[in-house]
Amino acid sequence: MAAKYDEEDVLNIHLPWSEKNDDLDNVLFKQNGIAVKTVCCESTVNGVQGKIDANALINLGTNILNNQQADHGFYQIMLPSRECFRCSHAVALAIDNKTETIYYHDSHGEDMRREMSDFLRLLLPDYKMDINHSKQQEDVVNHFITEENDNSCVLLAKYNLRDMWYKINGQNDKICNFSSVRARKDAWAALKDIKKEEPEEKPQPTKVTIKFGAQKTCVKEELEKQKQAEKNDFKYRLYNEPDYIEILQSAVQKAKCNHAAYLRQMTAQRGGLNK
Repeated sequence: MAAKYDEEDVLNIHLPWSEKNDDLDNVLFKQNGIAVKTVCCESTVNGVQGKIDANALINLGTNILNNQQADHGFYQIMLPSRECFRCSHAVALAIDNKTETIYYHDSHGEDMRREMSDFLRLLLPDYKMDINHSKQQEDVVNHFITEENDNSCVLLAKYNLRDMWYKINGQNDKICNFSSVRARKDAWAALKDIKKEEPEEKPQPTKVTIKFGAQKTCVKEELEKQKQAEKNDFKYRLYNEPDYIEILQSAVQKAKCNHAAYLRQMTAQRGGLNK
């Protein structure tokens, strides 16, 4: 039976890390009893230019509070990328509820976004933050863009979460500052022996021919205007708003309300099961 992945597909840092997620999650986390939740923290208005809004923070806070009864929680946070136009960026966030510690690592080596850090300090005021500032991603130079992401942030977030798990459990000797290249090599060692599953033969659906009318095309000038407008919006930050603290406080209260509703739902479900 053929291998599921090609070596080049895994090792090439120019290629995004997407369809290989489930298999690597099984190797790094599920076999060790670790559950990782992916949480989107991008603005629904403009998720491409470094913007985090109140709704995104409410979503993040609700997920964290709903998992606070557990000893720890592991989150792959999807942020709007600062580095690449129209891209998302994955970072690693782990919360140890026993020691009341928040662990964070951005593979670009950057600090936690101010909106997130201020929000978390309001949401979990007794928790301390442990932020790893080591830079892991390589800068890839091409002919059109001076610097761009090397498409390994999702993979690196996974390795950072695994190392946070080791750290929480006192296994500091296993903490590794993986570069994107090293992480890809390690992932290839874990994935290369996985075999491709043979697809089941399914009857082919009858093709329906649809004749479309004239399609409206977006001219080049319109695309350029849209791109420029989004670039101009890049400097937007929630903390520039005059009522920034009030926005954060409101987001915290809404997350707590969502959590209270979640607890009521869980209680009702347990009551129904006990009948």
